[in-house]
Amino acid sequence: MEIKTPMSTALNSVRCRRTSRGLFKSLFAMAMLLLMTGSSWASHYAGAEFKIEWLTGESYRITEKVYRDCQGIALGTTASANMVNLSVGGTQVLTLNRTALNDITPLCPGQVSPCPSSVGVRGIEEHIYSFVITLSPNTNYRIEATNNARNAAITTVNNAGAQSLYIYATFRTGIQNSSPTFLNRPIAQFCANQPATLSPNGFDPDGDNIIYTLQTCYQGNGVSVNYNPGFNGLSPVASSSGINLNPNTGVLTFTPTTVGQIAVICLRADEYRNGVVIGSVVRDMQINVLNCNNTPPVVVQAPNVVVNVGQTYCRSISATDINNNLITLSATSGII
Repeated sequence: MEIKTPMSTALNSVRCRRTSRGLFKSLFAMAMLLLMTGSSWASHYAGAEFKIEWLTGESYRITEKVYRDCQGIALGTTASANMVNLSVGGTQVLTLNRTALNDITPLCPGQVSPCPSSVGVRGIEEHIYSFVITLSPNTNYRIEATNNARNAAITTVNNAGAQSLYIYATFRTGIQNSSPTFLNRPIAQFCANQPATLSPNGFDPDGDNIIYTLQTCYQGNGVSVNYNPGFNGLSPVASSSGINLNPNTGVLTFTPTTVGQIAVICLRADEYRNGVVIGSVVRDMQINVLNCNNTPPVVVQAPNVVVNVGQTYCRSISATDINNNLITLSATSGII
């Protein structure tokens, strides 16, 4: 028996110059730059998503991940979400309890995180809320949440600070299904006029097929955010090479051109079983475009391979840096 092993491994690199400045780079075949800077953010929501996990019978764990800019207002220990019955109607209001609070600010040795109240260096927190619920069998559901408010510094949306961040996921009970899992967090910053790669590093724990699409970002159920002229869900950021999405991997490639642009991107992952859509998850992400004097490192891409079940497979992963900065590589995957 043979299986095809998707190379969904993400390579993370922390690169520290010989000064106090720190750079964090998340790499997936190409270099993705995540650089915390001091641009002005008036609000606090920098991204969010849901995860549905089947436990037993018709019991599910609902998880909401919210990413907070530490210069924004604090988040509480609970979060509210609506469980909408799409089959027969009706809405149940859920109160999710915070189960984890992670400071994910990238730091070099000797640096101190600015969270929870960010001053100077930009800080980011990951808040994880969850709730276990028993639902009706063979029923279609939508879990949704409206979070107030988006970052007022977003430049691709009109008056973003007055608009909410709305996320949702759909799923069906009675089929013992969990939603896709994403290993890369939905926040990133990139250098202007340099090729950029943004990957969810996703996989499905049940082996279902995932197809990715770009879509409009929402501020409410069926209510689109008000994009500025020239921007929309399929063209969320100014790019000299277009916006290119691999529907099978969710990898988004582009070349941002506008220094200081802060954009929102919404990526939907539809999971298919036997050719039928059984659920969808939307990631609401924010990216910043920076004026950089640094060239990202280059990772030698590993090809897809077919291996026998139980076979040991080894491969070296190498990276180079034209600026001669330090590079640290680490592998993250839910498949391998």
